[in-house]
Amino acid sequence: MPTSPTAAVSSRHPADALTEHEIRTVRTLVTAAHPDLDLSFPVIAAVPPSMDDTAAFRAGHDLGLRWATVTAWQAATGQTYVGEVCLTPPRITSWELRPGVQPAITGEELLALQAIVTSDEQAVAALERHGITDLELLQCDPWTAGNLPIEGVDPARRIVRATLYQRHFPEDNGYAHPLHLIVTVDLAQKTVLHIEDPGPVPIPAECGNYIPEHAPPPRTDIRPLEIIQPEGPSFTVDDGVLTWHRWQAHVGFHPVDGLVLSDVSIQDGDRRRPVLHHLALAEMVVPYGDPHPLLRWRNAFDVGEYHLGRQANCLRLGCDCVGEILYLNAVIADYDGQPEVLPNAICIHEEDTGPAWRHNNFRWEDQPEVRRGRRLVISSWFTVGNYEYNIEYSLHYDGRIECTVKLGGIVQTRALVAGEPAGYGGRIAPALLAPIHQHFFVFRLVPEIDGPCVTVDEVDVVADLPGPDNPLGNAFRVRATLIDSEEVSGRLADPAAGRVWRVSSAHALNAYGDPTAYTLNIAPAPRLLADPESSVAARAAFATKDLWVTHHSLEEWYPAGEFPNQSNGGDGLPRWISQKRDLAGTAVTIWPVVATLHSPTPEDWPVMPIVKTGFEFKPTGFFNRNLMLDLPAGNSRDVNAQRSCH
Repeated sequence: MPTSPTAAVSSRHPADALTEHEIRTVRTLVTAAHPDLDLSFPVIAAVPPSMDDTAAFRAGHDLGLRWATVTAWQAATGQTYVGEVCLTPPRITSWELRPGVQPAITGEELLALQAIVTSDEQAVAALERHGITDLELLQCDPWTAGNLPIEGVDPARRIVRATLYQRHFPEDNGYAHPLHLIVTVDLAQKTVLHIEDPGPVPIPAECGNYIPEHAPPPRTDIRPLEIIQPEGPSFTVDDGVLTWHRWQAHVGFHPVDGLVLSDVSIQDGDRRRPVLHHLALAEMVVPYGDPHPLLRWRNAFDVGEYHLGRQANCLRLGCDCVGEILYLNAVIADYDGQPEVLPNAICIHEEDTGPAWRHNNFRWEDQPEVRRGRRLVISSWFTVGNYEYNIEYSLHYDGRIECTVKLGGIVQTRALVAGEPAGYGGRIAPALLAPIHQHFFVFRLVPEIDGPCVTVDEVDVVADLPGPDNPLGNAFRVRATLIDSEEVSGRLADPAAGRVWRVSSAHALNAYGDPTAYTLNIAPAPRLLADPESSVAARAAFATKDLWVTHHSLEEWYPAGEFPNQSNGGDGLPRWISQKRDLAGTAVTIWPVVATLHSPTPEDWPVMPIVKTGFEFKPTGFFNRNLMLDLPAGNSRDVNAQRSCH
């Protein structure tokens, strides 16, 4: 991505998304300059700001030029174009053909898939062999094809694989009734290219619905639980800038990344201190572990191949969020390049987190000092096919920033042949298997700990050997290993060593002479279990480690490459770290990778309980004492506060 130059033209926050007017301006410029091209627009988005731009904005200076990045696609020729537009004043500053890449699958293509399959004579004949005659009830799920060869199919074509299910009625959960059939489609030419038909097997017939009319009667023993804030919430949002307690942050939205947190700072006395320049989900992948021909090729890059931001849900009070809620709309460009409003795409609310600190001095009267904690939650939900993903960023009273990923929805399925063992997954219903799989989420975290230049250390807890300095063998301490080069920047978690990663300011010191710092702690999970020589390992190299560190550059934004759809891998992180740049005392991008391993069980069917993973970014010598000493004591309006603890 291009670096945005600085010029005094605007007072808008540099991380603001494009406005509806700006989106229209970009489209008008591009279509006027290229009237011979019939283009769709997978991406029209603002270029993220540099650290210098954000620092200048904090200092009260006007912004630099507004920039937009454009990805355009011509279906007739299968050509992809990448451009850059300056909006102040409006002009195209670059435009180039990008050969050999496939942009993300568009919504229009997804909606056209069923018509392509059901209008092809060979596909219809195959469906009839599997006992399917009611094509209106056929469910076609689009799966990106990756880079594995398909017999007789030119890999340069725009390919998607349709996985098929037969519903019993329009609202039926089709995943309960999978077919042993895959249809490969050229989305550009709207033709069927290949049919993978291992032969009919009985289609599982048991109902797998979770909607109320198919679920057990609702419980009657749950009494109302109300969350109220009589004086309203404690936060404000003004033109995307959120203020809460000591925190301030810019909340934004991107059509590819989804929810974006930028310019995060915290008030410490008379100083506003920067902590994070940028935080967003940069890529994810879901590799499946079943070697069955209908499943072994499946791995979805839901950010780069489908553009997660476009899949945002409209959130609803009482369902997705409870309490005093503020919703924010998002504005993105649709595939025609016109502005589209995504209503209620972002939810902001406060939550009680229990005691923030507590102590009961037994020498005094039994009257403990207790202060309750609270967090501010900024979140969005996304639906990508069968799965649901919630990205949640939380700010805490103690200076922590927490990232939580929640997973839900419906597990993938395939029919089990009679007598076949469920060795690569779990039997979740008669004749129905849900395959074992992993989810990997890699985040783009640009730290700004009292300034842009930082140093990253890997910190372990180690035990000292017994000896003169450790006569009782009880000594243990922390040991820091400097991550000084991209060559050694791919790191693995080690829960046995209590491993964390400390991000220290290169210049600022606390009151005790130590660098001010934050520590990154990642929830442990198995790394990519596919073979290192496999296709998915090449395309999702980020999933082989728990953390990466690279030199910060706006040109290096997507860890699996800007165009992962049908890619061979090698772009993104593998290319960046091959430069072996020095990392100590400079601006860096940190790539935390969080994951889940899902071995499905009957409890995951027909809709799975929510699963969580994530990481936290915690102050470590950033402040000189507990930041929460000024929290007020219990709220006298709380009826429980009037009750004796004896």
